[in-house]
Amino acid sequence: MTNRIRSSSKRWGSSQRGRLIGAAALLALSAACTSAPSLNEVLAAESGVVGASIDEEVRRLTQLADGALAEGAPVDAAAQLAAAQVLAAAADMRLVRGQWQAATAAGLNEISVDDLVGLDDTLGSDQKAEILGLAKAGMDYAEAAEAGGEPSESAESAESAESSGAAGAAGAAAYYRCFHLSLVAWAEGATTAIFRGRGPLLAKLLKKAVESDPLVADAGPLRVRGRFLDRAPWPYGDRKVAIELLQRAVLEAPIAVNFQFLGDALWSAGQKPDALDAWRAGLEAGRAIESGLELEGPEAPHPWETLRVRLLEARISASERER
Repeated sequence: MTNRIRSSSKRWGSSQRGRLIGAAALLALSAACTSAPSLNEVLAAESGVVGASIDEEVRRLTQLADGALAEGAPVDAAAQLAAAQVLAAAADMRLVRGQWQAATAAGLNEISVDDLVGLDDTLGSDQKAEILGLAKAGMDYAEAAEAGGEPSESAESAESAESSGAAGAAGAAAYYRCFHLSLVAWAEGATTAIFRGRGPLLAKLLKKAVESDPLVADAGPLRVRGRFLDRAPWPYGDRKVAIELLQRAVLEAPIAVNFQFLGDALWSAGQKPDALDAWRAGLEAGRAIESGLELEGPEAPHPWETLRVRLLEARISASERER
């Protein structure tokens, strides 16, 4: 089980990709306080999944997350990081699925660009609670991995550490800690996040993650910090810097979610033609990923990348309707 988690870490790192996603919308969202159900409740509740391939991916991730969480917490840094990656993928899938469900409920031929850009705001309390439970556990694992955990004596862990390098593992742990923390703050709601000091902590950790390894997980630190600065209110938000970070992210890692976040920031800044260009570039990148969905193994793209592509298509269609 642990080997399977590690072998898939590269693709999962790409996915947060941040959803993250909407993940860093944190302080700009509703003030409702959400309590997290137990992880067993979250991982057992898999109704209403969009599409059979995504349903299968949910089951696969559930099994992996169960393996990461069973029989007590792992104590070595490599296993802790692997668990954080698994939980990030599971949370990301739920976020993208929730966005798609909200968009289709509103009507893909009727929803506005502004509403598509703000889809994170529309997820229900039950959906947020599921994501919160996974993100809290993932945050704990990532923080423990960043602190170093206990050194592993297994040959497999030694080989993994040797190949990835201590610096790379530290950068990945810093990124996943930020990713999970951004989801926690978003799911908790603005009032609770502010009360618990999530904003200043996340701002500090994101800056550190970018300085540590800006390119890990397909420019994950650049992507999440850019999203955070784009969505967060004063005194944390800075759309100009957000756009600069996201422009760097698409140069370093031209994947769909990086283009999506850049387009969203440009649209919110009133730079609509540039936003449309970014979304079109993201659509092209996403379709290239879609063409590999029949592949198997750790490099196979996630089935829910298809939903990202559909959401980019919806943004482009809506912007053309609104001309």
